[in-house]
Amino acid sequence: MESSKKLRDPSAERERGDDERVALTVTFALRGGRKSGTSRAAKVFEIVEAKIHHLESRVAKTSENMTDDDLEFFVKCEVLSSEVSSLVNSLKRVAENVKYNREEKALWFPRRIRDLDNCHHLITRYEPDLDHEHPGFADPVYRKRRAFIADLAFNFRQGDPLPRVEYTAQEIATW
Repeated sequence: MESSKKLRDPSAERERGDDERVALTVTFALRGGRKSGTSRAAKVFEIVEAKIHHLESRVAKTSENMTDDDLEFFVKCEVLSSEVSSLVNSLKRVAENVKYNREEKALWFPRRIRDLDNCHHLITRYEPDLDHEHPGFADPVYRKRRAFIADLAFNFRQGDPLPRVEYTAQEIATW
């Protein structure tokens, strides 16, 4: 197994702020895993400061050469992106059939109507006070009225009573 001196220091990477944590799914097999292989594999994860979220083990089933003392492991973890190759290469020195996949982080998407309250501020609004060619640009009464109606919409949350806007006769005639 590679000594901890040969591995990069992940804490130094974090202090510089030039490395991000990535999610990995790692599988590997250990011969005689119940003896000392498990502790050697765990040491690899410790050296790269992996944050383990899930760990499973079972009697190995991947090869006819495996015995009842051999184990397979499934690990979900996070490591610094610069430490992925160190983790995999170090595991290959103490384990067999080492495989890994980077898990892609999915973008958040609203699943319930109430979730829209978390993203309403991301809507692009047309602001007449920014466009000199808008007919209401020079009309302070129009701009004040538009700001009032926009604030009602912006501050609405799912479950609140719907705000009512009483339109003036001139507004009704315009539309």
